[in-house]
Amino acid sequence: MDNDPKPAINVYDRSGFSGDVTVLKGAEDVVVAPESYEAVQAEAGEGQKDVDYTDDFSDTDLDNRYEKMGKDITANVTDGALKLHARSGDKLIMRDMRMADGIYEADITLDNLYDNNGNAGFTFRSANYLVGSDGPDGYYAGIGNGYVQVGRMNNNWKELANVKVPELKKGTTHRLRVAVFGSRIQVYVDDVKTPYVDIVDSTYTEGGASIRGFQSDSTIDNIRIASIPNYSSDFAHGTGEWDVNGIWKNEEGSYQANGKSSAFIDANALKDFRISADLLAEEEDSCPALALRASESADGVDGYRVVLNVKEDKIQLIKSQKGADTVLAERAWKLETGTAYPVSAEVRGSSLRVYLNNAPKAMFAVTDDTFEKGKVGFCSQAGTSVFDNLSINTRFVDGEVLEQADKAKLDNLISQAEKLEKDKYTEKSYARVETALAAAKEINPYDQAEIDKAAAGLQEALDLLIENGSGGITQEETRRGNQKAEAAQKAAEDAKALAEQAKKDAEKLAEEARVLKDAAEAAQKKPKRWRMPPKKRKRPQKKQQKRRQKRQQRPRSRLRQLRGQLIQQKQPKRQRRRRQPNPWQRQSRLRRS
Repeated sequence: MDNDPKPAINVYDRSGFSGDVTVLKGAEDVVVAPESYEAVQAEAGEGQKDVDYTDDFSDTDLDNRYEKMGKDITANVTDGALKLHARSGDKLIMRDMRMADGIYEADITLDNLYDNNGNAGFTFRSANYLVGSDGPDGYYAGIGNGYVQVGRMNNNWKELANVKVPELKKGTTHRLRVAVFGSRIQVYVDDVKTPYVDIVDSTYTEGGASIRGFQSDSTIDNIRIASIPNYSSDFAHGTGEWDVNGIWKNEEGSYQANGKSSAFIDANALKDFRISADLLAEEEDSCPALALRASESADGVDGYRVVLNVKEDKIQLIKSQKGADTVLAERAWKLETGTAYPVSAEVRGSSLRVYLNNAPKAMFAVTDDTFEKGKVGFCSQAGTSVFDNLSINTRFVDGEVLEQADKAKLDNLISQAEKLEKDKYTEKSYARVETALAAAKEINPYDQAEIDKAAAGLQEALDLLIENGSGGITQEETRRGNQKAEAAQKAAEDAKALAEQAKKDAEKLAEEARVLKDAAEAAQKKPKRWRMPPKKRKRPQKKQQKRRQKRQQRPRSRLRQLRGQLIQQKQPKRQRRRRQPNPWQRQSRLRRS
């Protein structure tokens, strides 16, 4: 209206109306701009660009990263840290920085203060920078001597929070951390879990960042700015950052929904995150749920939901798309109305994991890439659902999936207890079994820890049973006595077997000794003298025999005849004394001749 680009009326209508719009008489310069739910969903799905900026000032050239703005500003890098002299809100503007939701962190030391209100910190979601203390449009969070301060600037100053923190003193180094998510602004110092400042302001939703000082000399180091969610709420500081559909109320430090309702944080669409909250169903049909990567559409809410289905005793992961629900995973679990259950979900890429009761192991893990990003919040189907202690961050657990519970041992003990005859046992010991048996039947049959605990209790009660007339001896003592007797009998049998084996080993050793003895005696006896057998002469071969025969048959020459006669005449006596020669010797002589 009146040439104002901002709408005077901005509402959703799920009726599906697509007809013409009529402007009533008397209305002038009225523009009706219906917008499809598809366009709204696309806008919600865009989200912000990922930012992960760090600076440890190892690079001494500040001009390529920052733009100085201020009358008296002095900034330089000394010993790996930024030394900033700023008197009147002077700034170091970070180049190419723009972010909506995320964290701003730095180590800050106040070296010198020129005023009691001197401080140093960050401007965030800021733009339109001007020289002067309150020049930019945006927010400022800083630390001073004993306090934390948050304010809003628009060429003027509006203090939003000023909290005393005695630990913040000049000359000491502290870690300032500012977490911005939607319209919620939270400021932490050092390692505290609870923010010193927790406020809601929706004036600025996106912008740049700068390092700012006021009436101070400060040392700043280890800056980190990242577009990661870091949000927590116990609903004690209101619910101004929530966009709701249905009936919601902030009561007794919790967020409660009646009937079919949904609520989403007014932050940009998230991609990867871990969300945790306490969910309580006051009626069985309530079905409280965490909404993940969600967006509103003409058919309701699209996205993923982690549902506590108390009526069916199930935890479910449901995908909603164009009015149709698909159960991606579910697991049986005993759930009670009026009991708050800590539920967590991790969404990273196409992986979704669901946890219960802060357990390190997931109830189930699913892969689905239908929705890449979206808003986070709560949903309720009917009745009254209560939500509390919400946190959103990127501290992933990536736990393994919890194994299915094994109830076989407990069922066996329950069967034993139910077969007992009450009259056989003393009243006190049997009453103990009845109590343990009743407790075992009331446990969560899907929780292995509860099953093991119940089994141990029932086993102990059965062990302490005392039969009538047994003299006060319990079943456990009887069983132990029987076990001892069985152990003694087994020990005796083992000893007998060992003795028999030892006897066999001794006999074997004796036989080996006898064999060795015989071998030694045989070695000591004098062996017979060995004589070489007579050597047999080789008979002449046939060719040699034929050659000799031919030689003997040759007629002797006259010379040889005379020679033979002469020899016979000279040695007649010797020849007569000689024995008849051996034919073999004759052959030898013939051979020599």
